[in-house]
Amino acid sequence: MKKNIIRIMGFVFVIFAAFATAAVIGLSQQGDDKKKADEDDEGPVLIQKAIIARAYEMVTSRPSPRVMGAKFGVAKSPKGIDVLRMDTQIVNGKAGIKMASVNALQTTNNGVSWRSVPLYAHPEEPDRYVGDIQAFKLGLKMVVAVTAQNTLGTTFLELGCMQRAWPLPASYFKGDCGGREGDAYAKCRGGRAPRACMFAPGDEAPPVDDHQSKIGDDLDMLDFRVGYDDKTMKFDMMIQGDFSAGSLTPVAFNQYSVVIMNTDSKDLEPPTGLPLEGVLVRYIPMAVNSLKLFPACAAALRKKDQIVYDTQSVSCKVNGNHLSFKVSRSIFGNKPPKEIFMFGQTGIVRESRFDQFSVGDITGLTRVRFGARSLAFVDPSKMPPVPAAQWRKQNSAANAPRAKKPSGK
Repeated sequence: MKKNIIRIMGFVFVIFAAFATAAVIGLSQQGDDKKKADEDDEGPVLIQKAIIARAYEMVTSRPSPRVMGAKFGVAKSPKGIDVLRMDTQIVNGKAGIKMASVNALQTTNNGVSWRSVPLYAHPEEPDRYVGDIQAFKLGLKMVVAVTAQNTLGTTFLELGCMQRAWPLPASYFKGDCGGREGDAYAKCRGGRAPRACMFAPGDEAPPVDDHQSKIGDDLDMLDFRVGYDDKTMKFDMMIQGDFSAGSLTPVAFNQYSVVIMNTDSKDLEPPTGLPLEGVLVRYIPMAVNSLKLFPACAAALRKKDQIVYDTQSVSCKVNGNHLSFKVSRSIFGNKPPKEIFMFGQTGIVRESRFDQFSVGDITGLTRVRFGARSLAFVDPSKMPPVPAAQWRKQNSAANAPRAKKPSGK
């Protein structure tokens, strides 16, 4: 044991020697929970430029769809059955961008199970999407959330219920399709229905189970989920293999992270750090036992034009091949946003100043809205009628072709 400790300390000394002075090596403490470093000196870099550049490219070049409103009414199906019809408006942020899919997620049992129903484009109003989502009956109570993705791969997602437990409950992990690989995993994974109030944001590009020659199993993401409660945001990453540390020499630390940005912010190009008051929440296994230069679980963010670590606002929990993050919503200040931009990623931090980052795997950019709409129908006569319309015979290929379209009557 003593030899191992001496060997580890020797490696750490090699890394420390790469910095200009001992004063730079020791990151200044702000209480017990915060550290900071000025990227203009020769100290370690807390948010790599590659991550900043990717976040900027995503939010400036890939406009996200957004649901602006939804109406509900009772209509007749082709079989003469009373159905609940949903009529929603979606804006895309930029002219000419088409929607790939729009779906209503609905539950009648408080989020225990969910059903996904496609919504179809209105033939005359391209921002309107309509669909019959449920057979109607008096006393019907349900929650409806919308998920929409455009052809750029950017996603809008409403979180239809809260997940208050921490760590995440066993019911969440039971349905993760663990133990399957390749096509078998993809088939089990299916439509990535919400599970234990943890919802699927924008997916990575296929294949989901990348070949080892491209991405090692310790960096290959198979699934990513997001949830929330009144005070926190929760994220869960599932990888193909085990969470590994990487190497000390050469410097190549595995980093598992999620980038969160404030949709209320207008600051796209801050002097330092991520755009839109962005936060890099990350877990570096190498720092758990071997390297004490920085915390293993922390958020890196900008405070007064300096990048600081915040460990009090973040918790990390490894459960097999799952890594869960819990992040205080107050990390954005006293008025937390009701929506965020986010994407998850794995990768490797390199070089003595930790200023290089190589992406392993990454999700799509998602605009997440905390909350959806709860509906209770007692008297259908008091519900506003839904306008009739002529529906296209063929809709987006991304929507399930077997779904029943509204009748238009």
